[in-house]
Amino acid sequence: MAYVNSDLVLVEDVFKRDDEIDNYFDGVKIDILMIEKYLEGISDHAENIVNWVNYLIRGEHLNKKLGCE
Repeated sequence: MAYVNSDLVLVEDVFKRDDEIDNYFDGVKIDILMIEKYLEGISDHAENIVNWVNYLIRGEHLNKKLGCE
């Protein structure tokens, strides 16, 4: 419509909205990276717990058994 009507106000509005969407995307991207970071940390803690449970039952750490020292 901006082209058909030679509407410079609409042109400026579209540019403004694009900047808003770009800023929103940057914020969401950061949030997703932080969520991934925390999920990876939770996974590391869960692995540590099961490693100790295995040690209590079998007397050996999974890392050594799997060759992942």
